[in-house]
Amino acid sequence: MSLSSGTTSRFSSVCFVTQDIGYVVGEGGIILKTLNGGTTWDNQNSGVILSLSSVCFTDIDTGYAVGSQRTILKTTYGGKTWIQLGENDYYPLSEVYFINSNTGFVVGGSWSSFGGVVPIIHKTTDGGNSWIGLSKFFNEILLSVFMTDTNIIYASCGTNIYNSIDGGSSWLQQTQSEVSFTSILFINDSTGFAVGINGVTVKTIDEGSNWITLPKIVDENLWSLSFPDISVAYAVGDNGTIIKIEN
Repeated sequence: MSLSSGTTSRFSSVCFVTQDIGYVVGEGGIILKTLNGGTTWDNQNSGVILSLSSVCFTDIDTGYAVGSQRTILKTTYGGKTWIQLGENDYYPLSEVYFINSNTGFVVGGSWSSFGGVVPIIHKTTDGGNSWIGLSKFFNEILLSVFMTDTNIIYASCGTNIYNSIDGGSSWLQQTQSEVSFTSILFINDSTGFAVGINGVTVKTIDEGSNWITLPKIVDENLWSLSFPDISVAYAVGDNGTIIKIEN
């Protein structure tokens, strides 16, 4: 089911805290919030005009958003106000994910002006006050990250999906595809989904060991997926696309 967002802006990320309360972010620093399951959306003041690529809330009050020029924003007021963590630089961040109020990851990267790729994957254990770099394990730009607990993490680098079982200390490549995946999410320890370019959606039921392709939701590029519970999902993408899927 397609929902009206009231804009044709590109949405990069969606996060629902409950079945009713959700957020989307996108180009130009846009942040929208719904209190009624996506029926209507209200603008929130992000305080930035840089494009935002990802949003994640740990509870109804505390959330994070990341984007271009290594922007990291945090709110502790349910999106009413946001503060910036750290300083901007050249390299963009693609996604942020927190498993609890303290532990989270940001990923991203870009091509270097000197040639080659500069991957970014950072971990925090203090709510974003400080970050530990783990980029040495990768030689690709990272697009998505998801945690099922503090030890088990999944990350996608476009056509590749990687898995860590030790909190990010080591990584194993799980799959390689011709399709570019932009967002990955697990609804329990074994069942996960990934979405990507041209509306591609894949699913695993064995902790990422195997992935199967599902019928397309839309033909638009999809950039983010959110499950407030196992019965309903939201996906966002190009041209203001917001889709609600009820199982």
